[in-house]
Amino acid sequence: MNIVFIASEMAPYAKTGGLADVLQALPPAIKARGHAVSIVLPFYRSVAEHLKKRTLTDLQISVTLGNQTLMARIWEGMTENGVRLFLVQRDEFFDRSYLYGNLYGEYEDSAARFLFFSKVCVELLRYIEPHPEIVHLHDWQTGLIPGLIRAQGLPIKTVFTIHNLAYQGNFWAHDFALSNLDPSYFTPRSYEFHHRFNWMKGAILMAHQVTTVSPQYALEIQRSELGCGLEGVLQEHSFKLSGILNGIDIDRWNPERDSDLAEPFSARRLSGKGLCKTWLQRKMKLEEKAVPLYACIARLTSQKGFDLLAKVVDLFLSTHDVQMVFMGEGDTHYQKYLETLQKKFAKKVKVLIEFNEPLSHQIIAGADFFLVPSRYEPCGLTQMYSQRYGTVPIVHAVGGLKDTVQQWDPQLKRGTGLSFDSYEPEALSHSFEESLRLYADLEQMSLIRKKMMLLDRSWDQSAERYEEVYAKAIAS
Repeated sequence: MNIVFIASEMAPYAKTGGLADVLQALPPAIKARGHAVSIVLPFYRSVAEHLKKRTLTDLQISVTLGNQTLMARIWEGMTENGVRLFLVQRDEFFDRSYLYGNLYGEYEDSAARFLFFSKVCVELLRYIEPHPEIVHLHDWQTGLIPGLIRAQGLPIKTVFTIHNLAYQGNFWAHDFALSNLDPSYFTPRSYEFHHRFNWMKGAILMAHQVTTVSPQYALEIQRSELGCGLEGVLQEHSFKLSGILNGIDIDRWNPERDSDLAEPFSARRLSGKGLCKTWLQRKMKLEEKAVPLYACIARLTSQKGFDLLAKVVDLFLSTHDVQMVFMGEGDTHYQKYLETLQKKFAKKVKVLIEFNEPLSHQIIAGADFFLVPSRYEPCGLTQMYSQRYGTVPIVHAVGGLKDTVQQWDPQLKRGTGLSFDSYEPEALSHSFEESLRLYADLEQMSLIRKKMMLLDRSWDQSAERYEEVYAKAIAS
């Protein structure tokens, strides 16, 4: 098949979350299965900084945005994994310090930016060779493309992936005029939702197939608790909805060959992990001693469970000889909380208000336990990274966390982490207590580490499932 991926971010060129990691890993996995694959991305400032080998093509594409005609220049390059990459350049929209917004909130022209990108992408599809059969779209920023393709009658099938239903591209009704679509596309059977212009909702209706990033999340978003108002739409279109668990890049996340680590290690040779822990303690200015070391790398938001952690962590640190390392950026409220926690427990806690890719590898490799207490989690990747590095994840059993982490049973000696079902302080505290018992049992701690590290978290199975979805789209 000839497949074009269109997305608003992709690692390592432009990243705010897991979507970027998926776009880095899934296209080459699909290409490796014998398909022709291309990717289209906005030409952000960060892309210019990270992708040096690129060529300006002769192609210039003009599109109408409301009553304006705007032109885009098209660049072409190659990803580090050998996938053809097209870049849509218009500096007034994409030459900015941040992808979606600044410290004061989302950019006010978000609708115009991604309407322009979407329209240019649809025109670009006419020039890509071999001619695309499938366009695989990701999140609300590309949600208008299924409607544009249908409106123009192009013989291309669309697959739309929901990475996080909470972010829907929900704009004022007057923004619909920028689309230049027929008014029939602003009805309850298309992009209109409670008198607003909702790109996610329209994409679910217009795409030939819809996927999300774990089987459990596919079930959860059809219920009112996590449906974000679109549960009825998803229930009605459940016949074309699939939950496909994300994989991870097992070459990039490989403790045997990770050049960022103080010492390589594997399931057969775990001694290196102990050296990584000692290195991390030294780096974080924590005491170099044999106590449980917990790590958390995440956006500092309530979605990632920081409101729950704040109700539990103080007492846990006060009553047990443990250490914790936090790294992330986000809400100033949680940033201040963590900084206060570090001052209160200066010998036990280290907080890094940043995101540093090499250091994230070092933290995950050196920790004993990895905290992912998310309120909801479409898929999650960090718990799979931690398993790959023999670091036991402690997770709230929702979405992809439930699909990837099975509770450790000390009697049967099976499981792939620690999990709790209810989003309550008592449940998280119980998991912390379980982690202390597990850490104290050297035999079981070694066994769970080996079991986790031998899990197949590659993209191979996921790529095969996407092939099935592409085939359904073509047949639809």
